[in-house]
Amino acid sequence: MYPFSFSNIYIDIWPLRIPWRLTLPLSFFSSNFMSVYTISDIQVHDWEKYQEYVRRTRSIAEKYGGRYHIRGGEITVVAGDWKPNHLIVIEFPSMEVLGQFRTSPEYQSVAEIRKSASTLISSIVVEGYDGESDNIGT
Repeated sequence: MYPFSFSNIYIDIWPLRIPWRLTLPLSFFSSNFMSVYTISDIQVHDWEKYQEYVRRTRSIAEKYGGRYHIRGGEITVVAGDWKPNHLIVIEFPSMEVLGQFRTSPEYQSVAEIRKSASTLISSIVVEGYDGESDNIGT
């Protein structure tokens, strides 16, 4: 399960023993992992309930390496006829880790709060940019 975390690591440099803590991102262990972003547009109809969901979800997402990039905020449409309501963008280390988060028992219980407080308009998952490929074509 992400994140990999090592604590209470000791480096023996004789005659000193130096304790330190090291937390490594999943990408350190393999270049086969590519971040994915879940992008959701929701319409909140019960803000009080939704605030409870927001309060409880962050720590669960972070446990799985999730990092919020957008969680609401003012939206300005600059092209087209898209009319988003409330956008949420969360980055996860990989599609596999995102799946673990979404199916985890702790998130499932909190997801019920979101479902009762809002309507999901649309949601997508997109691969992030790996810095090398152009992500074009099939």
